[in-house]
Order: sequence, then C-alpha cells, then structure tokens
Amino acid sequence: MGIATLKAERFLEVMLRNMGIQGYFDTVHGMDESDSRTKAQLIQLCMEDLHAVPEDTVLVGDSIHDREGARHENIAFLGVTYGFGFKKTDVIDGVLLVDDVQSIGRIFDE
Repeated sequence: MGIATLKAERFLEVMLRNMGIQGYFDTVHGMDESDSRTKAQLIQLCMEDLHAVPEDTVLVGDSIHDREGARHENIAFLGVTYGFGFKKTDVIDGVLLVDDVQSIGRIFDE
C-alpha cells in the first residue's frame, strides 16, 4: 500500500511518523522541493515501487486531482467523502463515493 500526495514529501514523512502509521505503507511519494511532480507522476512512482500493474491497482482519494491522476494512469478510482475534496452530496460521473474506511473494507471484501 502506498501514498501519493501533492503535499510536500518531507512533511508527509514527519506526519506519518508522528501519527504512528508509517509502518502501514510500503511506499510514500509527495511533492518534491521544486514542486514539479504531477499527481499522475506520484502515482506512477508508487506503482513502480510496489511493482503494481494498472489492472490490480485502486487509488482511494478525496479530490478531483486524485480522480484525474488515476484516470491518467489507467487505474480504478474510489472516492471518499471523509477527506478534503468530495462531499457526501457530490455526484461525480463514474465515481463510487464512500463515507468511511469500513465501507472501503466491505467493497474489497466483496
């Protein structure tokens, strides 16, 4: 499992460590010092680290940037409403939105 975020990578690593959850992720990629990476590039870096293929990859995200990055990399996308972007009332063509982590687990268990 990996994280691809538009937030600065140096801050991401600190946040994960402070939250005590860094061990749950096999790879993390965030924005570089020159602010030059796209969401799609970050996803691609994670996929390369994980040796993941598009047909076996799902991006779980909370914004249209996540959706567009997933589309660019030809991977499945699952939207969540508990982040900063999508709201429970949003209707986005072709996007399944879930309201909590437990719902994600149920989807993958099916």
